Amino acid sequence: MIAGKSIQELEALQLEISSSAGTIQQLADGQRRELTPEEKFELGKLTNAFEGLETAKKFVSAGFSPTLLQEPESFYIDEEGNKIVRPQKGRLQSTTNFFAIDVDGRKIRALGNNEKLSALFPRGKSEIPEDEWLRDFILMKMGKRPKSQLTSGEGLVPTYLSSKIIDDVRAKSCLLRAGTLTLPISAPTSVAKLTGDPTAFIHEEGEEDIGDSIPSYEPVTLNPKAHVAAVPLTEEVVEDSPNLDSLLRTSLAGAFALSIDNQGIAKILSDDGIAKGGEATDSWAGVMAAVSAMLAADQEVPRAGIFSPADFMGRAGQLAVESGTWLGPPPILAGMLDLETSNMADGVAILGDFAAGVALAMRRDVSLEIVRFKHYKKFSHLLMAYLRGEIYVLQSKRLYLAGASGA
Repeated sequence: MIAGKSIQELEALQLEISSSAGTIQQLADGQRRELTPEEKFELGKLTNAFEGLETAKKFVSAGFSPTLLQEPESFYIDEEGNKIVRPQKGRLQSTTNFFAIDVDGRKIRALGNNEKLSALFPRGKSEIPEDEWLRDFILMKMGKRPKSQLTSGEGLVPTYLSSKIIDDVRAKSCLLRAGTLTLPISAPTSVAKLTGDPTAFIHEEGEEDIGDSIPSYEPVTLNPKAHVAAVPLTEEVVEDSPNLDSLLRTSLAGAFALSIDNQGIAKILSDDGIAKGGEATDSWAGVMAAVSAMLAADQEVPRAGIFSPADFMGRAGQLAVESGTWLGPPPILAGMLDLETSNMADGVAILGDFAAGVALAMRRDVSLEIVRFKHYKKFSHLLMAYLRGEIYVLQSKRLYLAGASGA
């Protein structure tokens, strides 16, 4: 259904799905009634199919050929937690559309920025409550609880829980929120980076007027660096703080996301293949000038922009001269995600299609280690946490650096 199709073909399929969904809704509206369970079931399938095609379009735009691993479907969960693939009373659920892309002659799973890695690894029924597992893991490593099904080697946490941490990080990353795709890998993986487009020639009959024109690529090896956090934990905090789990997960996710964004933004800013301009980034007029430069370079209106906090607030605080009302983005940029991060310097912004331009390679493992009584004089332990993730630029021409020409 999806493999080998162009973006235009995928959009045509979306139109068919929208038409089918509209027919179901119009029938119910025409009869002035609520949707039946069967109709809700069918609409759930159509919604999943539409969203799956939207994700597939992003992979095609990034230069990959996606294959749908799991057909979208809708199902009900009964009171005992059983999955029933037919309409009946219960709570409607939707499956995630899992995709694979062809890399080095093999298929690896890939995720859009709104998809969850943890959805690939169902949670076991015997595991402890989700909001307590990290504290339980720490106590187990400290010898205060017997080993349970949370164990997986000496340092790695179980696959489902590891993917939950990665999803927390992805949700907080500015680059991921901008649309960057995630490639979960288990070993170093090579992909191609597009560095030059082919040239099309206008041909006159019988004339030798066509030159060689081959798009240029260079190999990129995805082998993510480690991001490491060392967190002191006193004995009293671990034993007496029931909210330790949520606090640690929130702070670790924030720290790792900031670190990944810092590495990724530095890599984007240093990429010589990305076009640069000297536009102001603290005004909408400056951003519009950057968009004009992008269009002149045959790029599209940016899907997202990443700015410094000061530039972000400078534009947010702009008032119309005559009316004194808040100015806001121009209509042409109404669909652009307007994001900010402390990783960006004032006067510089990244604009473009992040789903096509960059990717996050994420190793599917997270390590948590407890160094007991690291600071014995303080009756304190040390939590060592690390994960491996790195941003890679795959299509420089999909991005633009405003305000960077003089940097």
